[in-house]
Amino acid sequence: MISSAEAWDVVGLASNTACAAACTIGAIWLARSPSSWRRQRIAGIVALLTTALWAGVLAALGAESVGTAAAESIRNLSWLALLHALFAGGVDRESAQRVRFVIASLVFAELLQCTLL
Repeated sequence: MISSAEAWDVVGLASNTACAAACTIGAIWLARSPSSWRRQRIAGIVALLTTALWAGVLAALGAESVGTAAAESIRNLSWLALLHALFAGGVDRESAQRVRFVIASLVFAELLQCTLL
C-alpha cells in the first residue's frame, strides 16, 4: 500500500514531468510559427525552455537540490528578460525607464538569492 507522502511524491514527479513536456512543446510551437523573429519571441522561447529545464531538474533531483535552485534562478531571470522585452520596447521613454528600474531591481534580488545558494 502506498502511503500519503509517497502518493504526493508520485503526483509531484508526474506534474513536473508534464510541465517539462508542455513547455518544450510550447517552445517548439513558438519556434515553428511563421511570425517574425523579434526579441520578444526569442525571449519567450528561452523562457519556456529554461522552465522545461527547471521542471526536468526538479523531477530528477528533487526540490532540495542546489542544482534545482540554480535552475530555478536561471528560469526566473529568463522570465524577467521576457517581461523586459515585452514591456520596455513599445512605450515612451519615461515609462521604459520605470520598467527597466523595476526589472533591474528584480534581477538584483534574484542574483542575491543566487549568491545565498
